[in-house]
Amino acid sequence: MTEAAKDTIHYFVDEAGDPTLFNRKGHLIIGDDGCSNYFILGKMEIDEPAEVERELDGLRAELLG
Repeated sequence: MTEAAKDTIHYFVDEAGDPTLFNRKGHLIIGDDGCSNYFILGKMEIDEPAEVERELDGLRAELLG
């Protein structure tokens, strides 16, 4: 790995649920029907994203097989 690659940080962010907290009139909708009860935000720091990509591609192929 090159020195430049060691100084590079790769962040991968994903969310689950609905991040909408207000309706179109600006009123808070948390707790109302139709509003998601949960919102999850995840982040991963990966040193070797190409290796993770290869492994995930292999897992996808295995699951589809």
